[in-house]
Amino acid sequence: MKTKGLKFSWLIGSLFVIGLMATGIAIFGITFLGSLSIAELEAQRYAERDQSLARLVFESHLKSIENQLRTTAVDQDLIDSVNEYDSGKATRILELAGQNSSGALPDVLILDHEKQMGWLNASLALVDVGAVLPGQTLRTMPPDVWRFYSDQSTDQSTNLAVIAIPVINPDDGRVIARLIGGSLINDSFTLLDSLSNVLSVQDIAIVHRNQTLASYGVFTDPAHVQDVLALLGDKSNVLWEAKLFTKSVLEAGDSGSPIYVIAEEPSDTLNNIEDTYLDIFFPFLLYIGIASIAAAYLVNQITASSLASLVSYASARADNNKSEQFEQGRIAEYNLLGSLFDKAFASVQKTNAQFRELIDGSLQGIVIHSNSKILYVNDALLQILGYDADEIDQLVGQSIWKIYAPEEHERMRNYRRIREVGGVAPTVYEVIAHSKSCDPIWIEQHVRMTTWNDAPAIHTTITDISDRKEQEKLIEQHANYDALTSLPNRNLFLDRLRQSLAQQEKTDATGAVLIIDIDRFKAVNDLYGHEMGDPILQTIAKRIETIVDSSDTVSRIGGDEFAVLLTDTEDDWEIERIAQDILHNISRKINAEAGKEIVLTASAGISVYPFDGTTETALLKQAEAARNQAKSDGGDRFRFFSKKMNERATRALRLEAALRRAIENDQLEIHIQPIIECVSGTVAGCEALARWTDPELGIVSPGEFIPIAEDTGLIVPLGKQVLKKACEFYRECTERGYDLGGIGVNISPRQCREDGFINFVKATLDETDISPRSLTLEITESMMFDDSQIDPVALLTAIKSLGVKISLDDFGTGYSSLSYLKRLPIDTLKIDRSFIKDIETDKDDQALVNAIVTMAHALSIGVICEGVETRKQNTILMHMGCREIQGFYFGKPMPQDEFFEFLVEEPFKAELQLKVS
Repeated sequence: MKTKGLKFSWLIGSLFVIGLMATGIAIFGITFLGSLSIAELEAQRYAERDQSLARLVFESHLKSIENQLRTTAVDQDLIDSVNEYDSGKATRILELAGQNSSGALPDVLILDHEKQMGWLNASLALVDVGAVLPGQTLRTMPPDVWRFYSDQSTDQSTNLAVIAIPVINPDDGRVIARLIGGSLINDSFTLLDSLSNVLSVQDIAIVHRNQTLASYGVFTDPAHVQDVLALLGDKSNVLWEAKLFTKSVLEAGDSGSPIYVIAEEPSDTLNNIEDTYLDIFFPFLLYIGIASIAAAYLVNQITASSLASLVSYASARADNNKSEQFEQGRIAEYNLLGSLFDKAFASVQKTNAQFRELIDGSLQGIVIHSNSKILYVNDALLQILGYDADEIDQLVGQSIWKIYAPEEHERMRNYRRIREVGGVAPTVYEVIAHSKSCDPIWIEQHVRMTTWNDAPAIHTTITDISDRKEQEKLIEQHANYDALTSLPNRNLFLDRLRQSLAQQEKTDATGAVLIIDIDRFKAVNDLYGHEMGDPILQTIAKRIETIVDSSDTVSRIGGDEFAVLLTDTEDDWEIERIAQDILHNISRKINAEAGKEIVLTASAGISVYPFDGTTETALLKQAEAARNQAKSDGGDRFRFFSKKMNERATRALRLEAALRRAIENDQLEIHIQPIIECVSGTVAGCEALARWTDPELGIVSPGEFIPIAEDTGLIVPLGKQVLKKACEFYRECTERGYDLGGIGVNISPRQCREDGFINFVKATLDETDISPRSLTLEITESMMFDDSQIDPVALLTAIKSLGVKISLDDFGTGYSSLSYLKRLPIDTLKIDRSFIKDIETDKDDQALVNAIVTMAHALSIGVICEGVETRKQNTILMHMGCREIQGFYFGKPMPQDEFFEFLVEEPFKAELQLKVS
């Protein structure tokens, strides 16, 4: 069997040769680099020697000058000339001292007299010494210490090394003068000659601040100096192009700018090393190559026969030739490898047999196919597809497409084409299979490439996921559909609305969203329970579905709230017709359980897209606003969204926030409206009414903020404030001597539901110290009897137990049974203003009011007529026996101060006298 790749013997030989040659070259390179390193270390040592010598030469130069100066300073003739203050004599002595010297001459000679600073200047330097050593510098110069000074005022700096030697009078030991001498380092060729001779170099320069002070040889070129300085950098020596460059510090300098000596001299050490190693490299390489090839050949001869025996054995076992025996050779590892092969082949044969048994007995279906033909199926797959175990021949040898549903063929062919061109196709996916009886079966298959009889094939593992699909269907049903009505729920409705909006952008079609709410359905649930309420909701859902086309969507999005999505509507007339039909269909009589007949109405709000919005959130919000408007208008109707509704909703939100702040900051106040007893002409009582003036919104009508307080729950803290202010006001009236007979305060059913309401009323009475009989709590008839969470009898009895009076407000507008009047502890009925408004002309209103007054008197219940605005209304009511009147005719609600004025002036008496006359 021929295979691709290199022969092992050639590979081992080649690697052996490469390894030996690489090792030899590495050793050669290491030796070469070591030699270079030694040369560099030698150069470093040489440079350090030069630095020490240079420093020694410089110090000797200065020492020679210092010795001359000290000799001169003790010269008796000089001391006499100083004592005599004879400058001429002193000058000649200084000049002779320089001429008689055999060493370095001082370039600077200045004599300071004790009477005169800078008395004599016998300096030989050709530069202005005074510019470098001004008077202040001379004055502060310490004695016997070499100092270095530099003048940077010109392009070429001037550098001096000077020392001050005191001149002492031997007679009295007094310092009579200072001899200041030194050397000009600029162009100091004496110093440069000494350095050149000691360092044995011809090319040398003294440098300060990158400027050449003195130089020989190549350093007379300033450009060359700068190149060498750049090459050296912070280093003290550099080997470069067969030359050694050194830099030695002569003096560190007081200003932090040292004076250097740089030198250049030939150094062929590196070149000699490189030439030597280059000469021996190729012979060395040839020797290593010959030795490597010889060693590789010897290794190959030893291993080749053992390797050939191992390969022959492995090939025979691979061809199932069980009689082939491995013959052990001279290499122990090959012998071990042969034994391991033997065990491995035996293990593979055993594993293959076990694997075949495992596949046959697997709980997952397995099919192997190639070129669209089935090669193998296991028992589990036969069972999944509904075949008996002995019907395997009905699948093996058949087309692979036989086990898949026709609608899946194209998708799976696409996957196969992708794999054939080297693309990435799914290896795990769900597909519909065909059973023996052609029933669809959902399966999940894992696909991978394999071999079957040495040919490429596809191995597919199949799992029956029919049960999982059923569960997914149920989960989707629960996630997207309402369990009670089987209608789409809010999630699915929003998804379809988003899809419709996306389609609308392409087609410019119009559509509508209807939000439908069942009027007073809560009362049905509270009265009859969910056992009756749920079937009613199912009936309503079916009635809505009968009106809407199948292409549209009906959804239950809340308890008694439905939503309808109309797509591609022609005009508003079509939307209006559908809405009207839905409301009409809902309002038909429903035959409920136990023979009960229920009639319900609904309120609907409509938003049209794209005119009212282009997002699902906006459309739902607009439709809900329209629905709320429909309910506010009395229900059993629909309303299209308009901008005014948004404005109302925005104002409502603004009012809610402002009202919350007003309650927190105690900004609400009460106005008082009198109740007049027309027979006696006295104030029989009054009613406290909440009023609100906001700093930004101005005066806000109670008809606007009270409903908002009811809806948001703010009515509870608001009611507490009003009750407390009313009781405090009544106490003030009593303290002023007014006997009003009592004060009335409206309470909300929402307040009554609060835990501790009765205790709060009692605590307020105790705190304000007024009699419970002076307080009348007024509760609206319709709100009290419509609230299923309140037991009117129990609540009013509890209030009555405090001694507080109870008034039934707006009587005649609600639905309460008249039988309640004899069961409830009611003190007063307040006839609603709607019966009073037209009582002058409406005979029905007159009859109703007369009946209420008569009934109340028969039950010993007091009567107050609200909303009286004219004299004629008052006269009619008095003739009917109603003595207590409340309305603008006698007095509107007024601030507390105005009410006190009202009590003093009693303007109502004039009206009563006019009526009597």
